[in-house]
Amino acid sequence: HPMLNMPCPTQSTIPQIMELLQSKDMEIDAAWEAKNWNSYIFAHARPYRIHALGNVLGVSRASKCWKVIIEVWMDSEHISQHYDEWMDIWSRGFDNNGTQRKMIAAAMSQKSKLLHQNLPEYFTVYRGYSNEAALRGFSWTTNRDKALWFAKRSGRKDSFIAALQISKAEAIIILDDRSEQEVILLADLIDLSDCTIESVSNE
Repeated sequence: HPMLNMPCPTQSTIPQIMELLQSKDMEIDAAWEAKNWNSYIFAHARPYRIHALGNVLGVSRASKCWKVIIEVWMDSEHISQHYDEWMDIWSRGFDNNGTQRKMIAAAMSQKSKLLHQNLPEYFTVYRGYSNEAALRGFSWTTNRDKALWFAKRSGRKDSFIAALQISKAEAIIILDDRSEQEVILLADLIDLSDCTIESVSNE
C-alpha cells in the first residue's frame, strides 16, 4: 500500500490497519495543503516516495525542491526501476543560464560541499556494475574501492568497473552524506565510449 509497508492483514488486524490508513491519509492531506513537501513525501511507504515526489514536482518548481529531491534519492532503493522518473528529475538540474545548478549546490550538505570544493576541475569517476545496461546508471563515485564493492554486490561471476574522466560541470551533483563520494551523471550528456572498462571476478 502506498502509505503502509506491513505484512498481509489478518481478520484480527484489519481494524487497526484501517485506523492507521485513515490517520496516514489525514497526515498526507494536511501536509499537501500546507505544502510541507518533506512530510508529504515521507508519509508514503518507501517504494512510493518517487511517485509522491513526482506529484510535488507537478505543482512546485524543482528549484524549490532540491533539498527534498536529494533526501528522496538517498533514501531510495532499486533506482533502475524508476530510471525514467529520475532521468526527468535530474535533467532539471541543467538549464540555459546555470541557475538550477546554483540551487542544487545550495541544497547540498556541508560534507558534500567540502568534497565538491576539494575535487580538481577534472577528475576520474568509477561505476561498478554487472550488466551492460547498468553502465548508463546515474550513480558514480570518486572512490574506486566503493565502485568495486558495488560491482561485487550482485554476486555474479563476472562484474565490471568503468572509469571515466569528467569535469565538475558534467556532474549534476556530488554527494558524500553516505560516505560514498557519489557523483550523479546523466548518460545522455557524457560520452560512455571514453570509459575504461575493467573486468572484476567474484570468484
